[in-house]
Amino acid sequence: MAGVPEFMKIKRLACFGLLLSLLATGAIGQTRGETLRQQGISIFGSGRYDEALRVFREIILDSGLREHHSDAYFWIAKSYIALGQFENASKNLEFFVGEFPDNENYPESLYQRGRLSFLTGEYEASIRALKLFIESYPQSPFVANSYFWVGESLYALGQFDSALEIFSIVAKQYSTSYKVEAARYRISVIELKERERELLKLLKWSHEEYLKALEEFDRKERGYEQALVTYQRTIRDLESRDFETQILSMTQRITVLQSQLEEYRGQLAEAESLLAAAVATSVSPQKQELLDLKEKALDLQLYYLRWLLSSQ
Repeated sequence: MAGVPEFMKIKRLACFGLLLSLLATGAIGQTRGETLRQQGISIFGSGRYDEALRVFREIILDSGLREHHSDAYFWIAKSYIALGQFENASKNLEFFVGEFPDNENYPESLYQRGRLSFLTGEYEASIRALKLFIESYPQSPFVANSYFWVGESLYALGQFDSALEIFSIVAKQYSTSYKVEAARYRISVIELKERERELLKLLKWSHEEYLKALEEFDRKERGYEQALVTYQRTIRDLESRDFETQILSMTQRITVLQSQLEEYRGQLAEAESLLAAAVATSVSPQKQELLDLKEKALDLQLYYLRWLLSSQ
């Protein structure tokens, strides 16, 4: 380096040192950012969502970790969902979807958007979002989950037949998914509801038929009683006029009417006896079956609540 002034040597050394310093700082920043990201994901996986939030916020607040900001926003949204803070979750999730379409977590963010709509009671919006996700990413590992939440939304809307079809897809086509047990639970509940509706319909029909028959008998009985009163009044009038032939005819007619009335009363007693026997042999088992169904539904509900505690 002969002929180079001393101050130039010093300047070059200083520039070289600064460059090394910048490179080192960048490498350290990348290492720190990745370390924080992995740490946050690990904490989230252990269920400590508040702690995970703090780690991901630390990434966002550091401008030197900009390349990790997109991941941080995604995991912040998931942490808020896990904490049940759906409004904050929605804000961060929508920001992520709008700003980072190239991020590797983008497909899952669309799934989480549909799931979040279900959690906030927007069932129709959830169905639309999840069906679009299934069409756009048919190979995603979240497809089975998406079908499940579509089924849950349909169930919440009271569309049980459609929900049954969706839950059956999960149970039959995605047997390795951890949502299978939950889908089978829902299938059992829907089938129990259908059986319960049929039994209640049968009980209602039996009761209505009995009431209808009783009402018809009462109507006929009142008609005969009115006819008897009319004939008896006519007889009294005829007696006062000493019309023996007419009196005899009226008396015979009254005897016939009384006989018919007693016959109808006998038929009613027989009908009530048959109905009581039917209730003892048919309706009671139906009521017992309803109680059994209720008990089974409660057992399933307990199972489902326990499953939800460990569900994503």
